[in-house]
Amino acid sequence: MTKSKRKTPKVERRDTKFSEKISTKIWSETASLDNPYIAEKCLIHGYDLLDITRNLSFSESIFLNIKGNLPSDEQLALFNALLSGLSNLGPRHAAVRAVMNAAVSKTKIQNLLPLGLAIAGGEFLGAEEVEQSVKFISKNI
Repeated sequence: MTKSKRKTPKVERRDTKFSEKISTKIWSETASLDNPYIAEKCLIHGYDLLDITRNLSFSESIFLNIKGNLPSDEQLALFNALLSGLSNLGPRHAAVRAVMNAAVSKTKIQNLLPLGLAIAGGEFLGAEEVEQSVKFISKNI
C-alpha cells in the first residue's frame, strides 16, 4: 500500500480571547478574572441574579423575565391567579391529551413538557386566544 501524499493543513493559533462579557437585552454577564468560563456577575433585566434568587418568588421572577420589570402588587396578584388557573387545564384540553397520549406511547419524559407547551401556545384553546381576548377587551373598554 502506498502512503497518500496529501498536504497537511497548517494550523495556526488565532490568539482570540474568550468574551469577557456576554450580553443580550435580557441577560448581562461579566466573566471572572480568574476563569473566563465562569460568570462573576449575572444580571437579568438589570437585576442581580443572586438578589432575584434570594428575594423574589417564582412568579415574580417569571414576571420579570417576561415583562422586563418587577410586578406591582396588583399585577402580582393577577399573575398568581392566572398561573394558578392555568396550572391544570384538565384532561379535555388538547395540550393535556397530547401529553397523555405521548406519555403512554413511551415518549421520553423530557419531551412531554415541550410538547404540551407547544400545543398550549397555539391558536385553539391556547395562548393565542388569550392574546386575542386581551386585544378585544382593551379595544372595547
